[in-house]
Amino acid sequence: FRTVMTRRSDNFITLPGRAKIGNRFPNSIFVSIHYNFTWKRDVSGLETFYCSSRSKPLAEAVQRGMLGEVRSVNRGAKYARYYVIRHAQNPAILVEGGFVSNSKERGRTKEGSYREAIADGIVKGISEYQSLRRGGKAY
Repeated sequence: FRTVMTRRSDNFITLPGRAKIGNRFPNSIFVSIHYNFTWKRDVSGLETFYCSSRSKPLAEAVQRGMLGEVRSVNRGAKYARYYVIRHAQNPAILVEGGFVSNSKERGRTKEGSYREAIADGIVKGISEYQSLRRGGKAY
């Protein structure tokens, strides 16, 4: 896959700016990767959000892909109206790779191997989604 990053350093880009970057590329998909937070310290797991019916299969495939790579609670693929996925012109998802508010998951997010596994799961999910769109079988 050709990957376009919205940023390469810790500089802030507005939500409209992020959506605009994603919308510059026709026939693409938009994946926004985050780590979650809640005041409930025992909450853990992976979840993937989508905002349109055409993005739902992508979210479900990426969620399966990540769970195939890391052992975690499956919080599911869920509908949400987050700005960057709501304003996307192409299929778009927002991935939450764990909760930094949970001490165990926060520790995992600091490990390069965990971040690589999450990335591998995202790639597998995208591959499954592309294959299903073309009428093929998953992986």
